[in-house]
Amino acid sequence: MRPEMVVESLPVAFLFVTVFCGYLFIAFEEGRMVPFGQRAWLRAVIWIAACYGVLAAIVETPGFGALPARMLGMPWIASTIAAFQPLLAAIFDLGTGSMMPAYAMLAVFVAALSASLLPQDIARLAAPFMLRGSRH
Repeated sequence: MRPEMVVESLPVAFLFVTVFCGYLFIAFEEGRMVPFGQRAWLRAVIWIAACYGVLAAIVETPGFGALPARMLGMPWIASTIAAFQPLLAAIFDLGTGSMMPAYAMLAVFVAALSASLLPQDIARLAAPFMLRGSRH
């Protein structure tokens, strides 16, 4: 099998979960880092991308509605979710029929999680290096 075939056969939701589990392996307690960063806009991007991943999992799983219907004892939930799945699929793939928008959102999710690992005082690190006692 070619790597392209493997990537195409994996559900996008599985890739979201894999990236998130890899992010959870980072030990935040030992450093000064805060999970998901301290910037509110970055946390919002992470949450939006994660919600997209959850909804993509609902869209990609044909029998998803059976689980909550069985747990809650309300069979109408399964038919309601099954009715909304094609509509959500059309919204998430932007009417193209391909999963490229989902892969783009996965890339946004990975970039946002990676950006949350950057130090908060990055501007200080970008300042020019000056020796002690030297003049500008």
